[in-house]
Amino acid sequence: MNNDRTHHRSSAFRRFCLAATTLAATASLQAHPGHGLLDGGPLHTVTSPYHLGALALIGAVLFAAAHLAKQPVPRRALRSIGVFTIALSAVLWGLRI
Repeated sequence: MNNDRTHHRSSAFRRFCLAATTLAATASLQAHPGHGLLDGGPLHTVTSPYHLGALALIGAVLFAAAHLAKQPVPRRALRSIGVFTIALSAVLWGLRI
């Protein structure tokens, strides 16, 4: 019985580490060579197709991380934030300000 509980904790910790590492790698990605995702200011971030692609990728990673969550509240939160981020980047891409 104790061994099952230890295995469950170890498995949950590995899933958490995988999700955190993937999200950190995605959030630190370069939208295009020369500067990071938010270095060009908010207007540049919402108008650049490279930045919008990076935002959509972050949303997809959040949505995928929701499948790793066992508890319903974090799962719904990650899924909702991921869908919102993807939808926002799609709307901004369509506006092409």
